[in-house]
Amino acid sequence: ETEAPDIAEIRDRFAAFALDIMFLYIAYWPLMLIYRKIAFGSVAGPIPAAGKSGLVFHGLFLLIAFVWFVIPELAVGASLGKLMCRLAVRGRDGSYPSLISILMRNILRPVDIILFPLLILPAAMEWTGWHRRIGDIIGGTLVVKRPQKFRRQYALSLEIIASATERTVAFMIDLLFIAGFIVGYALLLSPGRPLESMILVVMFPPAII
Repeated sequence: ETEAPDIAEIRDRFAAFALDIMFLYIAYWPLMLIYRKIAFGSVAGPIPAAGKSGLVFHGLFLLIAFVWFVIPELAVGASLGKLMCRLAVRGRDGSYPSLISILMRNILRPVDIILFPLLILPAAMEWTGWHRRIGDIIGGTLVVKRPQKFRRQYALSLEIIASATERTVAFMIDLLFIAGFIVGYALLLSPGRPLESMILVVMFPPAII
């Protein structure tokens, strides 16, 4: 009897995608500075967002983002974000997907991204049996959980569950540390060092995470 696949939850898939986007976000800025140096001779200046330079740079970056997903999914069955969330891309029969399947699921990724804020994609993923997005349906793929060799079991009881008061105190302590980090981070910014300050600003989201 064929074992049913352990389908990845929607929240796990979103977490994996968010990690991939964070890595691409980090890569965007040094790549932009390199492009400015090559195209304009200086790293200082605005982002090339318009005209021929903007089209060329962002076209190249979209190609890099496409390769970011395609190559690891083809090589090991998962992007870096999926690996960190213990997820994997498989065919409907459980085998490693073909190159065509990988290409199709990633070519259609922009369509899924557009549909996500409209809640069409999450609803469709919830209704389908295997939580597949449009790219998965067309490409004939699904995202599954990687098996864990050791899964620790807990004997749940009220004695080991944190109380609401303890969780609130812990949350307030976390907020104090975060506030201190933000203040210290802001002190590093200086109008006299615009390039360094810009790099610090764009690196703030991954740093706070």
